[in-house]
Amino acid sequence: GIVVSAVDPTLEAEVNDLPSYVTSGSWASLGQATFNMVISQQLATTLDLAVNDRVTLMLPIADFSLAGISTRSKRFTVVGIYDTATDLDRVTAYINLTAGGALGGSRFPQGVRLKLKDLFQAANVLQSIYYANPAQPIFGSSWMSRQGSLYAAIGLQKQIMFILLALLVAVAAFNVTSQLVIYVEEHRSDIAILKTLGANAREIRRIFLLQGMTLGLIGTAAGLVLGFIACDAINWGLMALQKFFSLNLLAEYFVHYLPFDRLLVDFLWVAFVSLMLCFIASVYPAHRAAKMMISEGLRDGA
Repeated sequence: GIVVSAVDPTLEAEVNDLPSYVTSGSWASLGQATFNMVISQQLATTLDLAVNDRVTLMLPIADFSLAGISTRSKRFTVVGIYDTATDLDRVTAYINLTAGGALGGSRFPQGVRLKLKDLFQAANVLQSIYYANPAQPIFGSSWMSRQGSLYAAIGLQKQIMFILLALLVAVAAFNVTSQLVIYVEEHRSDIAILKTLGANAREIRRIFLLQGMTLGLIGTAAGLVLGFIACDAINWGLMALQKFFSLNLLAEYFVHYLPFDRLLVDFLWVAFVSLMLCFIASVYPAHRAAKMMISEGLRDGA
């Protein structure tokens, strides 16, 4: 079975992004005739339907008469096919309000859909509507209550991925430590000469801290650029791979593509954490170089 929503096509387009996902036909055609229907790409593939095909909609409502029991059904014309590349496409179809009333529903709208500027305020807005008129109970649901578990799972995975990436950056930062330690050992005589020329421990420490931060800055900048480019490349490669092998690698996430959004705050956080780890990784080699005795450096270079 599927879920059929009777909507006003014009008003629905103002609160729902679904019309922009119509790949065949048009969303506007939904209101041009009474018994028109817009279905999903998955449903069209399952039923082998295309635009302008006819499909019979049967409701789980029985009519009792002298002739016996009959089911309520009506033939619709498919005027649009949408594809949001999500698992919800399998169970949703749209008809207009007039058709919904003709099928035995109310001729007046039974609900409204709200679109918020901040979608994360949905629960608070719904609660305020409840309290606005407690004498007249109103049934309502938000996207968080319908898809909240999926959103929570994605949020948890994002936090885990951030921790894993931070650990990877930490490993790279320790490589900076090892490289600087090797560099200090190889240039002990040079450090000793600098100290004999008047360089103090603070200046030596600053030199190696700057060197470590320079390595970190170059690596961080290269990683951010590659990450920015990889957002598109990985998604394109994943889609091509799924299409070539007829696979759905993201089935457990209820989507068929890899959605992403480049957020400036994420890039800034990655850069900040990476540079801080590189700074911490540079402290020990810099301190070691600053505390080295001049006699030891000159002896090793002799």
